[in-house]
Amino acid sequence: GRALILDEGRIVAQGTPRQLFQDPARLAAHGLEVPQVTALMHRLRSMGLSVPGDVLSVQEALAVLGGQPDA
Repeated sequence: GRALILDEGRIVAQGTPRQLFQDPARLAAHGLEVPQVTALMHRLRSMGLSVPGDVLSVQEALAVLGGQPDA
């Protein structure tokens, strides 16, 4: 699916959620936040880890990081 970011009735960005969440600074400039798990992945990237910036769920993060969910 596609998503739009509106600011005072103007379209300021559009794309898939994965595309939009790859730029948290742009979202923040319009009063929006990325999901917590996406923010964590961006933080890990800023620390030099090679992880994707478009992770949207804990399950995806576990797959990327090689972890196993608690049973």
